[in-house]
Amino acid sequence: MKFKTINHFYRNVLLLGFLVTNMCFANKTHFSRWIKIDTEYPKNIYIFETILMKGLDHCIESCKTKAMCEYINFEVNANMCSLIGVEKNVSDDPDEKIEKKKGHVLGKKKDWNLDEYEVCKLCNHSGECNVDQKCQNSGCGPPREKENATIHGNMFFIGDKAEYKCQKGYKNMFNNTGIVTCQSSGTWSITNFKCVKDEWICHGNSCYFVDQTQRSWYEGKIHCNETGGFLADIKSQQENLFIIENVLNVYTSEMWIGGNDLQNERNWRWLDGTQFGDWTGWGQGEPGGFFLENCLLLWSDNMWHDANCYWRHKSLCKFNI
Repeated sequence: MKFKTINHFYRNVLLLGFLVTNMCFANKTHFSRWIKIDTEYPKNIYIFETILMKGLDHCIESCKTKAMCEYINFEVNANMCSLIGVEKNVSDDPDEKIEKKKGHVLGKKKDWNLDEYEVCKLCNHSGECNVDQKCQNSGCGPPREKENATIHGNMFFIGDKAEYKCQKGYKNMFNNTGIVTCQSSGTWSITNFKCVKDEWICHGNSCYFVDQTQRSWYEGKIHCNETGGFLADIKSQQENLFIIENVLNVYTSEMWIGGNDLQNERNWRWLDGTQFGDWTGWGQGEPGGFFLENCLLLWSDNMWHDANCYWRHKSLCKFNI
């Protein structure tokens, strides 16, 4: 009796250690890198549910009833079952990249007899057949990937959460948590999450970047386009005040913006073709129009000035998100 108690104690210690280790590992990695046997699983394979202490038979039957489940990975010593899904439209055959590790039972749904589970084929991707042979949602597939972000979290059962985090060199434009929840509908909740470069300065749905290389207006326009933005337009007094306070006063230097009257003298337009509105930020006596001053410069006095397009200044690039 004493020997059996000791065995149970060590077994529980090992199980606790295994779970803690995997929880710590999952917090540091993208969901697709958390699942390992002898080699890493392909990117589009994911665990969406873990079942403890239910046995191999229960593990197999659970996978059969769930449309999302394509594989099981049962760890014998821990008596722990992982239900594994595969993202839709995967061209590579995952079988070629999955290897079984000693002490694990790796099962493939396509190898089992599923005659009694035919009704499950009517379920959607996240569906599960319950005892009444009706479909309900069993979980969610991986959250949609977002540019320049990784997804942290390894389980996608109803109620589970995953978190988006920006990669190194990027920041969250909206400064929110980036946490999404797997809902009972089998879909993820929505989060307004966007990763932008650390050096960008954002306001509303726009971000700004100062190209500090001295360029002509024409060269600045080309450079902004090459970085995915455009030489900035400023279409409201609120936007102008934000740029002055958070950009111009930080860099304390004149910078090109996108206004010009190159096509028609004194008919000032932005690069998208729109004319200047009723509000403008012209300085006193501007636009002067002397010396072929056809391009718009945001001057260090916080005002707009027309200037010769070939003068060399910094450029303000704008990115609409």
